[in-house]
Amino acid sequence: MSNLAWQSAVEWFLGGGGSAALTLRANMALLLMGVACFAGGILLMIQHRREWIESLGDRADSRTRRYEERKFRRRSLLASMISSAGCVMASLYWLVEPRLWATMMGVLLLILVGIVGIAFLDLFSVSLREISQPNPESQQEMVRTYLELREKRRQEQAGAEEKTPAEEKPD
Repeated sequence: MSNLAWQSAVEWFLGGGGSAALTLRANMALLLMGVACFAGGILLMIQHRREWIESLGDRADSRTRRYEERKFRRRSLLASMISSAGCVMASLYWLVEPRLWATMMGVLLLILVGIVGIAFLDLFSVSLREISQPNPESQQEMVRTYLELREKRRQEQAGAEEKTPAEEKPD
């Protein structure tokens, strides 16, 4: 039964029933993590719904409303995927057959890859939105800096023109 080296080491360290105790602890950890992920996903759904309702309460333009609605859909999808991953992790506690356990682990990994992919897309979308929004304070700072640099360059050029005729006078 114990072909893996770490299982043999655990059996040698803990005695004959060591692998059973380790398996029980690992299954219990998966069950607890699954319940925590499920609860976290539900709490995220509630929080995203609150934020969405707050954004609807603001008197924003239609573009901002559409953006907030798409953001809510993406984030509620992520929250439901987190809850689904929690259900899969918790269900691993009761699985005994190795093929079914491996299949469920594959499903769990696919869900996790989907979560990471959608989270990156959401991050990209939000950052693009932030870039596209004009920021008057930073624009004013850029204009002020540009004007200062332009004035400094003009002064340097005027100083260089004054020095050039004086240096070229023959003796």
